[in-house]
Amino acid sequence: YREPGGKGWDEIHRQHEDSFETFNVAGFDPEKENTLLVRAHNGRDKIALWEFDIKSKEFRELIYSRDDVDVGNVRFHSNGWTHPDTIVGVGYSTDKAHYEYFDAVEGATYAQLQQAIPNAHNVFISSRSRENKTLTVGNYGPHDPGSFYLIKDGALKAIGSTQPLLKSEDLADVRYIHWNARDGEEIHGYITVPKGEPPYPLVVMPHGGPFVQETVSYDEWGQMLANNGYMVLQPQYRGSRNYGLDYYMASFKDGGQGGHMMQDDKDDGAMYLVEQGLADKDRIAMFGWSYGGYAALVAASRTPQIHQCVIAGAAVSDTYM
Repeated sequence: YREPGGKGWDEIHRQHEDSFETFNVAGFDPEKENTLLVRAHNGRDKIALWEFDIKSKEFRELIYSRDDVDVGNVRFHSNGWTHPDTIVGVGYSTDKAHYEYFDAVEGATYAQLQQAIPNAHNVFISSRSRENKTLTVGNYGPHDPGSFYLIKDGALKAIGSTQPLLKSEDLADVRYIHWNARDGEEIHGYITVPKGEPPYPLVVMPHGGPFVQETVSYDEWGQMLANNGYMVLQPQYRGSRNYGLDYYMASFKDGGQGGHMMQDDKDDGAMYLVEQGLADKDRIAMFGWSYGGYAALVAASRTPQIHQCVIAGAAVSDTYM
């Protein structure tokens, strides 16, 4: 850290390179001097938002935490002219990105926008005039690939879309689900549900990485496949971020679980959809990219075999996992 106007740097935090804990400075506490807001584990399973004292170099108050998922990003004040770099809320992701607001006015503003924007899902204010009378607002979600609006003189006007030829009513719903893996662990995932009646042919589409966070709202591959009649499952298998340190670290157990427990999580999700009457057990495929491509190759070699087709994109075909 360097004081405003200072010339030297002061180390305020250090952790071992082998530590899997997070320490990420989100910004300054808007109400306390010499205090940062930090996303960190600080000995907990889930990432939380903490106060961190720059002078004592110690964590102070726990600001916000959850038992189900990690604390994600923070949200800054929508008027950067009058409130530069001011944190007003903290986010987390489950079925979509959610925010808890410290600033009641900002929270009420976003609540109003959720009511006003068509197919509101992930609404954000991209810019705002100094006097607060004009805003540009964006949105994206399962039924909106991305759209932008101008709010001026109390009127809402659509100004553009990233995919203007796609109609919202033709796009598929995305649902957040969970199932129990064969060892009892709860796994979450997203299904994109095509029009028509189940059971549907199923495409399991694991994310790459694999050690990343995925929050599905509008997914081009998922929507394209659903438009052609396929249900799409995007599993958040062990090793995925957002579900705590233990969930992430489970993927390294016994030398690595890339072709084992992590793969069970995907297969168990597919079979859960079959048991629910949503997927056809004789029409299951896996398609993935990068690590997802590796997972597709592993899927083709498993016994018992539940997949009739696999597609591996940019696959890692030789790995220690």
